[in-house]
Amino acid sequence: MSIVLVGWLERGVLPDLGQRDVITKIDTGAYRSTLHAQNIVVSGKRVRFQLSNGLQYELRLIRVCSVTSSCGTTEKRPVVRTVVRIGACEFKTQFTLTNRSGHRAEILLGRRTVSGRFLVDPKRKFLLSE
Repeated sequence: MSIVLVGWLERGVLPDLGQRDVITKIDTGAYRSTLHAQNIVVSGKRVRFQLSNGLQYELRLIRVCSVTSSCGTTEKRPVVRTVVRIGACEFKTQFTLTNRSGHRAEILLGRRTVSGRFLVDPKRKFLLSE
């Protein structure tokens, strides 16, 4: 697999969830990837949540992990696995679910996902989706 040059912001697709043109931040400062979700309900080995399109989704719960934000607050978040596509690169990865309402990007791809796939140009955005 070759490494692809991306900007710090790209448009992503979540094909399994029917989401297109989702603003995605490529964040090498974050370890994990995160997906904006609301009304998150964990029930046994499943997690139900709502995306910004207003639709409800249900995926298998991988685990619950503790995440410390850049502000220093720690939050327990459910982890799910789904497919994401950035440009021509499509792969399955894990996302923590949390409410990112105050953020520009609904998807944050952390270095665990980015490593070996992308090289980030921090001065550019939308290199794969101009």
